[in-house]
Amino acid sequence: TKYALVGKIDSHEGGNLALELRKGAQLIGTGTLLLFSPECGSSRSLRHYVKQSSRAVISSLLSLVRAYEDGSAQGNPNDGNNVGAQKTGAVWSACDGLRLKLPKGNRAAMRRELMIWVRDCNESIEEFDEMLALGPRDDDDDEEEEEQFSESEMK
Repeated sequence: TKYALVGKIDSHEGGNLALELRKGAQLIGTGTLLLFSPECGSSRSLRHYVKQSSRAVISSLLSLVRAYEDGSAQGNPNDGNNVGAQKTGAVWSACDGLRLKLPKGNRAAMRRELMIWVRDCNESIEEFDEMLALGPRDDDDDEEEEEQFSESEMK
């Protein structure tokens, strides 16, 4: 598994791995910065998805490095400590999200955002339809509890 590869690294290979992780993080950060430059022509939707995916990768990577740095990621066999495996899986999952789920251009990003808005609107319409199907509220029970005010008191 991916965790087995990361978890069994000695100190010399750990230095190389740290350099590779830093290089990957720098590439993701640089790519994100380039997409945010005005000359690139990225839409607001695309920038949103790129920023979201990039942050997920960098955040999970930082969490993994911190877990190995403070020793919480490594435990003895069969002690139930699977923090390292969870953190490694989170990094791989975030990278897969960046690689596979990120829209490939402005048009795809805008389409995705529009479809999310349409879905939210449809859900709201369904909720309103359910409320309308229930009919008017029965106010007979509430009259006893509410204080009655005259029109002059309401003004």
